[in-house]
Amino acid sequence: MITRRNLLKTSGAAGITLAAGGLAAPAIAQGARIKIGYVSPQSGPLAAFSEADQFILDAFAGSDAGANFEIIVKDSQSNSNRAADGASDWIIVDGIDLILVASSPETTIPFATTCEA
Repeated sequence: MITRRNLLKTSGAAGITLAAGGLAAPAIAQGARIKIGYVSPQSGPLAAFSEADQFILDAFAGSDAGANFEIIVKDSQSNSNRAADGASDWIIVDGIDLILVASSPETTIPFATTCEA
């Protein structure tokens, strides 16, 4: 006869076994670096927004966590059209995994719109 207690014990043990089974499997992308695209207005009238960017990116690249990432920096030249064109190039040509855009709405909004499309 199956009691409620035996059923819960059996199903709990089966659930733990199934969940732990994937822990021993090797990571598929082990050793692969994650590509991050970072765009900011480094030149033009909005360049003041990105003055500290290079300092922060260099500090991150020098850290232990930064060894797992490849950061590709591009200048939007404070131009919304340039920012939108840069997004499509990164996604299609460079195979970027994650895109970060910073500083001002003039460059972030067209960039985000292109990424959504």
